[in-house]
Amino acid sequence: MWSGRRIVLVVALGVLVIVGLAGWCRHDYYRGQGVHRVPWHLTSPPGTVTLAVATAGGSCGRWKGWTIRESESTVVIEARMWLPRHGTACPADAQTWSTTVGLHQPLGTRRLLGCHPPNDASDCTGVDPDPY
Repeated sequence: MWSGRRIVLVVALGVLVIVGLAGWCRHDYYRGQGVHRVPWHLTSPPGTVTLAVATAGGSCGRWKGWTIRESESTVVIEARMWLPRHGTACPADAQTWSTTVGLHQPLGTRRLLGCHPPNDASDCTGVDPDPY
């Protein structure tokens, strides 16, 4: 038969196991990770209403997508990735994500921004056909 003391001991041991597993699952690798803006480049000269863009990252990151915001004076393109915390070792295998961005109106004289986060004021009209 189970005594009161033995039941308390088993429950306490169970709690310790659960807390230990929870701590192990929240290993340092996961702390500080989240969706971050990453640099990108034009891979060909801007078209009338299209822009060919590319970004790269290691296999530790997970691609989240492109965000495009247009105004009368600017076009801001953001490349977003889910990244582990800073300093986490990742394999050296790089992955490249590229796309063609369609604009609502021609780029014309509007400033193209967002390629060098967090410095959104940097001009992004330089072309690098093989940036990575």
